[in-house]
Amino acid sequence: MSSGVTIGQAAAFVGVTVKTVQHYHKLGLIAEPERDLSGYRRYSADDLLRLVHVRTLAGAGVPLAEIAQLLAADGEEFAAKLGAASSMRGAENAEAVGAMTVDMIAGTPMEAAYLAKSPHPDLQHLQVLLDKLGATYEGGFPDRTDAEIRAIAAPTLITVGDVVSLEHAVEFLRLRGGDVNGDFVGVPASQLAVFPGTTHFFGLARTDLVRDVVVGFLDDASA
Repeated sequence: MSSGVTIGQAAAFVGVTVKTVQHYHKLGLIAEPERDLSGYRRYSADDLLRLVHVRTLAGAGVPLAEIAQLLAADGEEFAAKLGAASSMRGAENAEAVGAMTVDMIAGTPMEAAYLAKSPHPDLQHLQVLLDKLGATYEGGFPDRTDAEIRAIAAPTLITVGDVVSLEHAVEFLRLRGGDVNGDFVGVPASQLAVFPGTTHFFGLARTDLVRDVVVGFLDDASA
């Protein structure tokens, strides 16, 4: 009996595509397991743990090129580098978006979602999309003080995918007065929508879900 799981099962276990796992192998982040007698590569528990570590760091914003070094670091260095990556915001985020290329997102869920859903599923059109995203974010994100956020007069709908860090969105909701017990004080004017199984990018493909939430919020706000 073969021990371990296949690459497809390993990918599903950590929530990535097979192509992503193969990309991790190509970068040397995860060693390729030996093939069994049936010709399949079997991933052990240690392989899965390594894959979880790589996926977690990538999700926290650590560049793939730095993950191997980070995993080999001691605890203090690991915490410092992970904190720096997780706290990246403002103009740094905008610069990263503007610099994205198809090579940088090769093997990622973002690439897989685009190729699966786009009417033009090729890398040339994907690069056009990335360029447009970069142009949208040109100039960076304006940093607002807590007082400026509280002073916003209009009702606010904060949207976020659950495959990214939620802390910033939750803090924004608190500043907008939305973190209350609605059973006692009523539904607040500012609300938070967390879309399941999405990030800032490939979650945009779930247009029906986003549309229903946004339209419902706008209808309530104008009532």
